[in-house]
Amino acid sequence: MDEVFQYQGHWWTPEEPDEKLPGVLRFDPEEGAILSLFGSLRAPDENDSVPILGLSMDHTPITLTNLIWPPSIPGLPLSTSRTGTSTLDAGMVLVGEHFEREAEVGFERLIVQYLHLDAWAGVSGSEIAFIDDPDTHPITVRHELPDSIAADVNGEYKVNLFFGSGFEASPRPFTHATITQVAELVISFPEKNSLRELMDIAYRLQHLLSLGTRRAAFPVSAWGATDPVGEVRQVALHYRTLGRTDTAKERPARPSSVPPTPYPIVRRAWPPRRRTGPAWRSRSTGPWR
Repeated sequence: MDEVFQYQGHWWTPEEPDEKLPGVLRFDPEEGAILSLFGSLRAPDENDSVPILGLSMDHTPITLTNLIWPPSIPGLPLSTSRTGTSTLDAGMVLVGEHFEREAEVGFERLIVQYLHLDAWAGVSGSEIAFIDDPDTHPITVRHELPDSIAADVNGEYKVNLFFGSGFEASPRPFTHATITQVAELVISFPEKNSLRELMDIAYRLQHLLSLGTRRAAFPVSAWGATDPVGEVRQVALHYRTLGRTDTAKERPARPSSVPPTPYPIVRRAWPPRRRTGPAWRSRSTGPWR
């Protein structure tokens, strides 16, 4: 959500699945999502919330919702055209699944990583020991995933705080290593719920974190999931966060944004550092994965 990316592919509306147009989707956390098409798609009726579906060059399904369509020109047919170019703004980008109608967009679980969530949790699984040896000066570093924290909200839904970790080391001979702990909140319902309601809860939690840390907390990553744990395919959510004031230096270390895999919410690879040889890496995830 806080990284620039783009997808090249073909785009269409559920009403005209055979009328696919080539184009490029670009997302910038400061500017939002813009779809540039070679041609123009038929705009829906004024009260009809129809998404745009896409399939990228690497076969990733994408759904665009909360669209701002360009104004229609009197005298031109209201249908898909393959002439000229057009652009549309999308308020929400869902990477990993197609939804035929905006009302169908929903999940059982919403996984959100917030800026300053680690500071609010105040939990660390790391232990560092400096052993008193004047000759070798050994340092022992140990890390274990902290226990998750669960809360049941009025018997309607649950909010879980889970922790994950990543490890990265320099090529042999080892001269440096990095262990990173990340925290994520999981909002879960017993059955599929609308994305709008899930996002409303996520916003309320955002305000709670801001009050608790006395700093502006914003989502930096978000995923939706519906299938059973162990079989889930995650859907990445990307949208412009208004009023965000953080900088890249303030953002917590986290998995990089890549298209989702068919595997159960697997932690992404940590952003690599430049190096001349192979490096050691490992990743671990919380029990909810």
